[in-house]
Amino acid sequence: MVLSREARTRLAWMDSFRWSRNVARTCRHFGISRRTFYSWQHCYDPLDLTTLEGRSHRPIRLRPQEPGPAWLSCRWIGNSNCRPSSPVIPHRLQHSFASEMLRLGVSLPALMQLLGHNDIRMTLRYVQVTQQDLQREFHRARLNTTTPLLSIS
Repeated sequence: MVLSREARTRLAWMDSFRWSRNVARTCRHFGISRRTFYSWQHCYDPLDLTTLEGRSHRPIRLRPQEPGPAWLSCRWIGNSNCRPSSPVIPHRLQHSFASEMLRLGVSLPALMQLLGHNDIRMTLRYVQVTQQDLQREFHRARLNTTTPLLSIS
């Protein structure tokens, strides 16, 4: 079995302690704290030297994904039944942001710059236009015309 350099150093700590039976002397000799020594002594198994290898500091159990802003706002208002149908992720927020900015009257070139796109077609992918939006724009354009579209006499 091949041990790493750090594991061989820790094995030397344990051998020195086994020989001297004095923790303070072993720690002084190797320049380590007693806390460090005791934490490795707790893990040490003489029959399995791999216990002296360093372990990964990655958590054993990863936390579940935190709920998004929609869930937090529902919790804040006290409604526990209010849950989004699918998880709220930053990409979906980009779609909502683009659609809402367009509804507020931001032009497509300005929206393209806000989203950091180089091509207008990429920006159009993020914009979701509803039938109500189209009707509202039609009526707004119709009211802004200087000449009537259809003159009834």
